[in-house]
Parts: sequence; C-alpha cells; structure tokens
Amino acid sequence: MNSTEERLRDALHTAARTVDAFPTFTAPTRRFSFIPPLSAAAAVAAVVGGVMFFPGDPSPVPSVGEAFASSADSYQTSVYFCIERSSSSKCEGRESTDRQRQAISDKLESLPEVRKVTYESKQEAFERFRILFQDRPGIVATKKVGDIPDSFRVEAEPGSTPTIRLALSGLPGIDQIVDDEALRNASRN
Repeated sequence: MNSTEERLRDALHTAARTVDAFPTFTAPTRRFSFIPPLSAAAAVAAVVGGVMFFPGDPSPVPSVGEAFASSADSYQTSVYFCIERSSSSKCEGRESTDRQRQAISDKLESLPEVRKVTYESKQEAFERFRILFQDRPGIVATKKVGDIPDSFRVEAEPGSTPTIRLALSGLPGIDQIVDDEALRNASRN
C-alpha cells in the first residue's frame, strides 16, 4: 500500500465515525451490498481530503494525495461545522450558526500559531466532492449541497494542532477537527 492509499485509509477510518445514516439502495445481487457504506465513506473522505476546486480554473484538479501535501514548515487542520445530519452529540442535530462560525474564526485568528484561515462553503465542498468522484456517478447522485459540511482550513505552525484543539474546545458549532498533520505522519510510518 503506498502512502496515498494509507492516508486515504486513515482519513476514511477517521471519517467513518461521523457517518450516521446510509442511503437505501436496491441492489440486483447480494454482492453489491457494500455500496451504501462505501458511498457514504467516500463522501466523507472527499471532505477530509481537502482538495480545493475553483470553478473555471483550467488547471487540473489535484489528486487526494496532493491534498495532503504541504510545505515542510506549514500544516493544515480542518475544522468541520455541524450540519443537521452530523452524528456528533455536540451538534444535537442542528446546523452551526453564523455567530458560532464567527466566534471560531475569531479564536483561530487570535492564535499566534495560526498563519491562515480559509473558509470553504457547503457549495464549494460539494463541488470539490463532485470533481473527486466524477468517474463515480452513483456516488455523486447520493449527495446534494448541504450533505458535506462547510469548514475552516487552518494553516498553522508544525505541531500546533493540539493547541488549536485546546483553544477550540468547548466552542459550540464544531462537528470535528481533523488533524491533517497527524494523517500525514501516520502514513509515513
């Protein structure tokens, strides 16, 4: 298994804990019964992958492996917001509010370890997902805008994710914080 496959495996494992329901499929034979969980896990993996898509950009879409690539002196942490279908008990079946997102943004901006905070809307996350899985129309057909949460992509000093987690602990509106640095390091071992 190469490092990209290992990172994807780790991302799927992390994301699988947040999947609360699978779409119902009618399969022609028993051998296709793995499709519902696979499609849900793939959707979450697309979010975790962190690949950016810019509509109209003629450059090729980066691979999932490139999404985990980072400069040696900067790492990314993803802060995913609550959506109605979040499985996290912290979300209580409610969407994050603008006030909660602003409080999270303010807290991130106040941390000296944080270099840059970028917001990715639900529409942008969905478009990135569609591009990642364009060769899998069955998976794309199971999702719509809003099924993939909006998020902050946080570029920070190496090793600062525990500090970021601690600073954000207790703030409402956060479904999960994904440490892309840890995923990258795990894939190297």
